[in-house]
This record gives sequence, C-alpha cells and structure tokens, in this order.
Amino acid sequence: MFSVVLEILPKTEEDLRWIQSSSCQILNERVGVMRPVQVLCSRSIANQLKKAAKKKNLSVKYIAKHFGEEVDMQERMMQKEGKRLNRKRRMRRKYRNGRKYRKKGKGRRKRHETFLDVKLMYEFYESLGSKYDIVKIDTIGETLEDRDIKIVKINSANAELPVIFIDAGVHAREWISPAAVMFFVDKMVRMLMKGKGVGNFASFQWHIIPLGNPDGYQFSIDKDRMWRKNRQANKGSDCEGVDINRNFPKAYGIASSKNPCDEDYRGTDAFSEKESSTMRDYLEQIKDKRIMAAISVHSYGNVWIFPWGYTEEQHPEKARISKLAYKVVNTIRFMTGEIFVPGTAYEVFGQWGFAGGCTDDWYISLGIPYSFTIELPERDADGFHGFLLPPDNIKRVGKDLYIGFKRMSALLFKEVKKS
Repeated sequence: MFSVVLEILPKTEEDLRWIQSSSCQILNERVGVMRPVQVLCSRSIANQLKKAAKKKNLSVKYIAKHFGEEVDMQERMMQKEGKRLNRKRRMRRKYRNGRKYRKKGKGRRKRHETFLDVKLMYEFYESLGSKYDIVKIDTIGETLEDRDIKIVKINSANAELPVIFIDAGVHAREWISPAAVMFFVDKMVRMLMKGKGVGNFASFQWHIIPLGNPDGYQFSIDKDRMWRKNRQANKGSDCEGVDINRNFPKAYGIASSKNPCDEDYRGTDAFSEKESSTMRDYLEQIKDKRIMAAISVHSYGNVWIFPWGYTEEQHPEKARISKLAYKVVNTIRFMTGEIFVPGTAYEVFGQWGFAGGCTDDWYISLGIPYSFTIELPERDADGFHGFLLPPDNIKRVGKDLYIGFKRMSALLFKEVKKS
C-alpha cells in the first residue's frame, strides 16, 4: 500500500533516469532536470530511496508521510457532502407545496467547499441551467460505463459570438481541475447575470466539458484515488485504462507508452476512446463557429503550456501565443500572487516534458488560434499536496482561473475587434 510521498530534485538526466527506474510511482505529469519530482512509495521503499538519493548528493525530503490518511479524509468529506445534499433535497420536497424552505443555523449552502462525485457535479450544472437562461446543458457522448459526457454552454443563444472551448477532468485523479472550473463557471455566470463582462466574458460563447473522464473520475472516488486513465478493458492485458490525453492524433505515439500497464498508455489508435472521440465529434459539430481558444485544465505543476508539446521545434505562431500567455499569467500573479510558468513543454521541462497525442497540440492543428494546457497548483500554505490538494483550495484556485480567463477573453476580444 502506497503511503509516503518523497520529493527529489534531479540535477542531471541520469538522475531522472535513476528516479524513473525505481519501483515508486512518479506523480508529476511531466518531469525535468532541476525540477522537483514527487514519487509515491511504500514506506520501506521510500526509506531506501531517500538514503540512495542522499548518497548521490540529491536534495530529498518527505512531503507526505500519511498519504492514506489524506485520501481517507477527502473521501469522508465527499460522502458527508453527498448525505447533506440528499437531506436538503428531501427537505425541499417536503416544503415544496408549503412554506419556503430555509436551512436553519448557517443559512444558505456554502458553495465549492468540497469535491463532488459525478452525479452531484452534474446536478450542480443542471441546477445552474434551470436557474439562468444563459446556461445550457447538453449530453454529447456516453462512456463505456454508460455515464454521460456533458457540455455546458454559456451565451450560446447568441450565435454570432466567437467561442472559447474548455475541457476539464480528463485525468481522473486531478480533482481540483473540474472543481476549480465549476467555481469559475458559477462566478462567471453570476457576473454575467448582473449585466457585467462586456469586452471579456460577455463577448464570447463558452463551451465547457466539465468532466472529460467521468468513469475514471468516479473510479478514483470509489476504488483508487490515484487512478489516471479511463476504464477501458485492454485486449490481451490484465491492465485497464487508456490515457485520454495521449489519444489524440497530433503527434500520436510520440513520448507515450504502448504498454497498457503504463499510466501514459496511448491506446490502440488515435481516437480509440469514447471520451476523445466525443470531443472530436463535438468540435466538428461547431467547426463553423469562430473558435478563438481551446484550453485543457489539468493538475498539477503551476504551468501554462502552449504548442508544441512533443518537439523542440517551435510552432510558427509561437511568438503570438506566448505573448498572450505571458500577459495572462502576469495578471494572475499581480492579482492573487499565484505564479504560473508559461512556455512550451520543452522550455518548461526539457526533453523529459515531451508528450504526443495531447489535446493542446491537436486543438491548434485544427486551426484554433490559441491552445493551452494549464497545470493547476499542488501546494497551499500548509505545503505540498499534489493531487490531494485539500478542497478548501477550490475557491482560491478557481479564482486564479477566473482572473486568468477574464484577462484572456479581454485580450482575445481585442483581436476579434481588429479582424
């Protein structure tokens, strides 16, 4: 049973290869020389690895000594929230034909204070759609386990507006991704309903897949908190799952695994998975709209990555894309203090950061002017948490997205006006 997280700072590529050869699970999405690597180990293996790292004169430290306890705590919080919402629904039904229901004590429900499972997350969006006519919820696909893949559309009634497309929750264990996006959507909609947002939010349609991997996400709640992939049964292997973010056609097969047991297993072919093919079909459906940007929200790493992600070669429009990314991350830093590092995968991580078959490179290959992958924070004032960033950070991280997307949409609006 994995129970300890170590952080090691590799000085050379040889150090990175040594870390990768250990029996521990690397938690980082991408690794690089002189960038801290977090590994999840059994307690005994962690002790051995720490001693070996010190012999190599590498900086090494424990950053989580009770991993299992942190997982259990988050699961208990999620279960408690589910029971609370069920009680609230029962009370509302009871008072539907009588007095208006008001919760005693603390008053109205406090939003965005815990992670939600698939059912409760979708219920949140459906509630938002029933309350505000600018929000539309549609089902655009279905998973292997018969869960819906939803799209949340904001301002879509105005067909003349250009589009910003966002996906979240593609990797199951990255709970902060769909949670922070949910906070962003909630806050943006409430602002728009006050008549604000002209020149930024109100000047675009927003098409958002709030949970790109519902099966994997629910599995990470019910069975394995560190699950990353979808729930595909791989023919000829006992290992399950495909990494959806290695299953897109641009640079498919580069810097990804053909072994079904690996976390970055790319699948049998590009678009072999229901989740990736659903995204393909939806973007094909709206291709006649002017899509100005497509963004994938992941965790963790505090980076704002743009193409190309699979090669040292620069995208022909790299200067233009980079300029916008720098303006956005500088605004976030000024407003909240959170630091996101912008750049290509190579610039941020070196060759160890290469990955083919990812959404961002595929998005821009469709002719979308801007595409980004955001890796959200892994730390708070209490230290490193990685994928277990506590839910009391949802609002903080969601605010980063809100500020970043507001600045991004304002910059894109200026481009639209010029064209």
